[in-house]
Order: sequence, then C-alpha cells, then structure tokens
Amino acid sequence: MLCSDEIHCDLILDDTLPHIPTGTLGHDIAHRTVTLMAPSKTYNVPGLGTSLAIIPDPQLRARFVRATAGIVAEVNCLGYAMCEAAFRHGEPWRQALLAYLRGNRDLLSSTLASDFPQLAIEAPIEATYLAWINVSQLGLDDPIAHFEAHGVGLSECAYFGAPRGQYVRLNFGCARSTLTEALRRMKHAVAALPR
Repeated sequence: MLCSDEIHCDLILDDTLPHIPTGTLGHDIAHRTVTLMAPSKTYNVPGLGTSLAIIPDPQLRARFVRATAGIVAEVNCLGYAMCEAAFRHGEPWRQALLAYLRGNRDLLSSTLASDFPQLAIEAPIEATYLAWINVSQLGLDDPIAHFEAHGVGLSECAYFGAPRGQYVRLNFGCARSTLTEALRRMKHAVAALPR
C-alpha cells in the first residue's frame, strides 16, 4: 500500500509542470494507493477540518474505513459546503493566489541572490509556498535560534530528513509586506554574525 499525500497539488507555480496524481500511474498502482487531499492548503481553511481520501480499491477502502472508525471525524456541514464551493467556484481565486505566490517566490529568490551570497535556494521552487534555504555557510549550530533572536520564525528542516543546521524552511505564503519585513530582519540577522 502507498499513502500519497497530495495536499499541495493545487499549488503548482510552474505552469509547464502539471501535477500527476500517483493513482494515475497505472491500474496496479491505483489499487494499492490511498491518495490524501484537502482544500486547507490552497484555500487556507484548515480550521474546517475537511479532507478526503481517494481509494479506488474497494477492499483497501473497507480496510481504511475500519481502521479510521472513531479516529477520523466525519466531515461537518460547513466544511463540506466550503469544500464544494472551493472546488466548483474557486478557480479564479486560486489563479490569483498562484500569481501572488509566484511574485513572493521571485522576490525571495532575487533578494537572496542579491543580498545574501552565503544563503542559497538550491533548486527552483516549482510548487507550494515553502522555500528550503541552505544556511550552512553561516556556520551556525542553531540557525533557527539565531534567526528567531532577530524576529524571524523559520522551520527546522531536520524534521524532514535534512542535516541539522544545514537548511531552514521559510513559508512565503504571506502578505508581501510580511515577506519584505522578514527579509529585512534576515539581513540584520546575517549582518550580526561575527566576520
């Protein structure tokens, strides 16, 4: 069995790279796959607790239902209505969101390239709103604490398998003014390091 978390599938920033659902890679794969999705990332509604599982295989679906009984809540009426409205009528909003995220991504990338030669985004950000930034050249044992001391909250990438202290994750799914302020604070944080 394969559990495929495709919650960010609607947030592809590069128009030339379509999302390919795992379950479409072949009949055998589809019947061994549980695909998890939710409107919470794209439409910013995590508080409604609405998600879905796509399970083509009837036996696997029955096992899933048994295993989640009493653990996974039923979809509430408000969450269901929001999910339906988002997927039926939310495409113009989603396209505007993608354009905004592209602008934030480009601001982040260009600012790092021009103002932070010791920081790097090593691969193009093709989807979602999370940037992994290589901070290893700063020589910090705890880059998260250093940036937090300067008013910037970043995520530790060691939680996702990266070497501790080598990468931080920045969420650029925010107002452009917030991102600009975070980059200003990051600049002060880097400037405060001993040379």
